[in-house]
Parts: sequence; structure tokens; C-alpha cells
Amino acid sequence: MRMKTRQGKAEDDVLLAKWLQRSQKEYISPQIQNEILSTMSNNIVIGIADTIRDLPVIQYAVIMDGTQDISGQEQESICLRYVDNDLKPHEEFIGIDSLDWVNQLGVLLSHSGKFKAIHAAMAHAENPSCTAIKPLCPTRWTVRGKAITAVLSQYGSVLASLQEMAFGASNTASTANGLLGQFRKGKKKKFWVSSLPHQ
Repeated sequence: MRMKTRQGKAEDDVLLAKWLQRSQKEYISPQIQNEILSTMSNNIVIGIADTIRDLPVIQYAVIMDGTQDISGQEQESICLRYVDNDLKPHEEFIGIDSLDWVNQLGVLLSHSGKFKAIHAAMAHAENPSCTAIKPLCPTRWTVRGKAITAVLSQYGSVLASLQEMAFGASNTASTANGLLGQFRKGKKKKFWVSSLPHQ
């Protein structure tokens, strides 16, 4: 199945086909497959962002809808809508991302005085007009965008705060360490937002 997928993709891409023919390695470990899929996904998002950016009048919308999967994990589907030069509407599905990291960060911030103090100092030094980070609201969808934007706009100070808190043996340190791991894995969450044109 995996080989068929690689061969199917190679039919569309001559360079990939040549590389697969001369390659001695299989490159089918789960880590390599995930890295290849992540790179392909990022290239698709860059292509969509470039298409939108090249339009004479930039008109686009980011559509996000959240729901829980069967295990109760919070997920957000992300779509982009834009209108091309011929006034033809396009809708591109970007993906589904787990949002537990945003909610866990908000809960940690609201329950930990130490994290509040560390993050407030770092965030204020980075951006004096930053928005407060809060947990996701399960019923008010308009608050979700603000919660996600607050985390993404303070990404650097959030990481620095978590790194400072991750040392130690307390429950807060283990929560901070877990969140830090999720943030390090989830750098693409900032990637697709920052690749879009800002208005």
C-alpha cells in the first residue's frame, strides 16, 4: 500500500520518480513518512498562500470549525475561501488539528500563579499590548479565535515561559513539560497562519 502511494505520487512528479528509481533506501519508516507528508502539506499551504497573495485584490476568509472526536479530543478543521481574478470562488481544506495544547495552556495559566508571573513578564517585554491567554470556551465559538490568536501572537514568550517552568518535580512542571513537547511538535500551527497575507 505504501509503495503504491509513493509510486502514484511519482507518476505526477518526474523528479520524485527519478529519485525513487536511483534511491537505495526504502524511506518507509513512520518518522520519514510523517516528515515527507508534513513537507508536502506545508508546500501545498505555501502554494495556496502564494496564489492568494498574487491576486490583485486580496479577498479571503479563514473558516474554522471545532468539534470533539469519539475520544473527546478537541479538534479544529481549517478551510480557506478566496475569490480569483475571474470572480470564481475557491475553497481549500487545510486540515484538522488537535487543539488540546491551546486549552491545556489556558488551564495551566489560569491555575498557576508561577506561570502567570513568568509569562506576564516575558509577554509584556515582547509585546506590551498582548492579549491574555485563556482556555477554549466550549460554547462560545467567537472566543476560540481570540484564544488561538493570543497563543500564536505570543508564541515565543509562551515557549520561553514553559521552558523556565519545565524544570522541577511539581505537577505544574510536568504539565509545562508536556505542553512544551506539544508546542515543539506543533510548530506548523503557527506556520500556516504566518504564511497568509495580513490585512
